Amino acid sequence: MPADCGWGRRRALLGGRETNGNAALPAVRALVETPDGRVWAGADDGTLYRCETNRLVPFRAADSLVNQPIVSLHADRWGVIWAGTARGGLLRFNDGRFRRITAKQGLPLDIISQILEDKQGRLWLGTLKGIYCISKSSLNACAYNPTSLVDCVTYGRRDGLPTLECSGGYQPACWCGADGQLWFATTHGVVSVNPEGLITATPPPPVLVEEMRVDGKRIAPSDAEIVVPPGNRQYDFRFTAFNFESGERTRFRYRIDGIDTDWVGAGTRRTAHYGPLPPGRHIFRVTACNDEGVWNTSDATIAFVVQPHFYQTFWFIIPATIGVLGFAVFVARKIAAAKYQRQLARLERQHAVDRDRARIAKDIHDDVGAGLTQITLLTELARREPRQAGSHLERIAGSARRLTKAMDEIVWAVDPKHDTLERLMDYISAYAEDFLHTAGMRCRMDLPMSLPAGRVEAESRHNLFLALKEVLNNVVKHAQATEVWLRLRIGPGAFTLIIEDNGRGFSDPSGDAIAGTRPDRFAPGAGLGNLEKRLTAIGGHCVIHSQPGRGTRVEMTAPLKSAASADLARDSADEI
Repeated sequence: MPADCGWGRRRALLGGRETNGNAALPAVRALVETPDGRVWAGADDGTLYRCETNRLVPFRAADSLVNQPIVSLHADRWGVIWAGTARGGLLRFNDGRFRRITAKQGLPLDIISQILEDKQGRLWLGTLKGIYCISKSSLNACAYNPTSLVDCVTYGRRDGLPTLECSGGYQPACWCGADGQLWFATTHGVVSVNPEGLITATPPPPVLVEEMRVDGKRIAPSDAEIVVPPGNRQYDFRFTAFNFESGERTRFRYRIDGIDTDWVGAGTRRTAHYGPLPPGRHIFRVTACNDEGVWNTSDATIAFVVQPHFYQTFWFIIPATIGVLGFAVFVARKIAAAKYQRQLARLERQHAVDRDRARIAKDIHDDVGAGLTQITLLTELARREPRQAGSHLERIAGSARRLTKAMDEIVWAVDPKHDTLERLMDYISAYAEDFLHTAGMRCRMDLPMSLPAGRVEAESRHNLFLALKEVLNNVVKHAQATEVWLRLRIGPGAFTLIIEDNGRGFSDPSGDAIAGTRPDRFAPGAGLGNLEKRLTAIGGHCVIHSQPGRGTRVEMTAPLKSAASADLARDSADEI
């Protein structure tokens, strides 16, 4: 024992009166000295202390069982400390790190009150249910791999123990003699164990699967493959081993191939329980070990097939997968098509705006620009020829009036609030009546009392108005008519504007009357080809009916779109 940790200090530790700084230490249950001369103490709160000069260095595990008291200690020749706890299994401490081995890894009991090591390097554990012998290689494997199981040999009343309960709570409660004999204190006296005399090689017991239950229904094992219908949620297996000498100490482990990654320790329990299993072929395996921890190399098996639901079959999954993928492709295409349509509509709106801007620029250049140029020339002539200033000023006033009228037509054509059939007919009617009245002709209107809420876009209104002007100009110049009728006919998705006069009419170049002929079929110079071009540009058409001496009828058909909302009208106004 080191000089700085004498008997007085050990008494203080065991009495729980030693302090580390200002905090009182819990009661110490066990002491051990490692080969390097250091003294270690196990406390009631699960802490392992290293005794140093004038201080104690604590070490604690970092799991849920950290507070279980340390009641026994053993240090092997490699400096590894083995600590038995009250209800926390066996602790392995090395290089400042704890590793815990419990009943989950096959340890028979989690209460270990005594620890000894024999000359072969095996650990002997005194517990409340007998004495157990475990190889350190098996314990080390479990310490580093929590899924591994310990190989344990159990000794009880049949092996000569007067009682299963080994004493604990004080130290030393066990001892290893110089001759290798192991001594254990029990509640009914001291037990001596000769490790070499007790360890005998006996064969492991054979194993048998007795029955299988599916949702409580018993299925007897058979050589044929068992078929289980779909929809079952509980599988139970019952097994046993042929061990007539110490059957109550036979330990089992089991697994289902493909479900369990490693063996599942069952201890002495002879049943296994599983929840719902996936469809397919399964094999349940079980094996057992004897008192000496030797496992049977030939396990007992039972093969069974869990049938799938119809929606879990290959013939359902493949079409369903194809259907889902097809639907996903369809949705993706629809989304892409909708996105493409939105982009196309945006480009069409932009193209329409650009077209309107180009038309407005052309109209301003042709009408307003020409009028301003004429006014400028007339003003210069009036300045140079003062004697004729009056006639020049009169011509300037006429040009200004024509320019004002042209500007009015341009503004009307681009104003979105006039994009209705009613506004179009109001403007056309007023223009035709004023134009024909000035020419000395009578204008008759044949229009419906109420017009549908249709939408006529700016380009359509502009081209239709220019075509009307051209027709009226031809009537005034060439028809020699006294009356002109302006009619409107509404059709599905379109409307037809009819201009008819009682003039002299005309015929085609062959001398025949004209009945339902397109203007573009006339010979060059007829002056009517622009009508068809203007109507075709807006998606319509023009038809002329004429007979010498019986007047002319011009039918101009244009598309009529559904009424636009107020928001759409405002958007169009903003774009323009």
